Amino acid sequence: FLVGILAADLWTYSKHRALHSKWLYAFHRSHHYFKDPTAFAGFAIHPVEAVWTFAPIFLWEHLPHFLPVFAPAVAFFFALNAYLHCGYVFGLAEALLPRVLLNSSAFHNLHHERVVTHFGEISSFWDYACGTSDIYAKGLGTGYRWHVARSAGMQGPGLTA
Repeated sequence: FLVGILAADLWTYSKHRALHSKWLYAFHRSHHYFKDPTAFAGFAIHPVEAVWTFAPIFLWEHLPHFLPVFAPAVAFFFALNAYLHCGYVFGLAEALLPRVLLNSSAFHNLHHERVVTHFGEISSFWDYACGTSDIYAKGLGTGYRWHVARSAGMQGPGLTA
């Protein structure tokens, strides 16, 4: 199960980072019309991006897996995507998600503000490992403390304090 989560995380991070290259950004541009994310931004994606994003789900259909684990995982990732793009932070979610290295609304909002950093869609681990997030410049612990501090003072659209 954990290997599958790590593989999905690497897939989405790599896909998202590639979509920000000058050769592929045209397929992702419509998603970034939302500078302050809303629930609609999570679904504002080009058909090419949609196929690229969801291809593993269709491939997994043909691989042996345990449906009682697989189906809730897909549902959870759907819900996480909606939260990442909701435009709000919820203190409990912002405190708990980083503890298990899952992405937060505050973290993903930085991606919409800066566009060229913070590519993680499931977790921020690959941003940490690949150096595409400045909040981890001084280590994983510093990044976690950023998550907690940022969520404590943020509310509303744009996630501004």
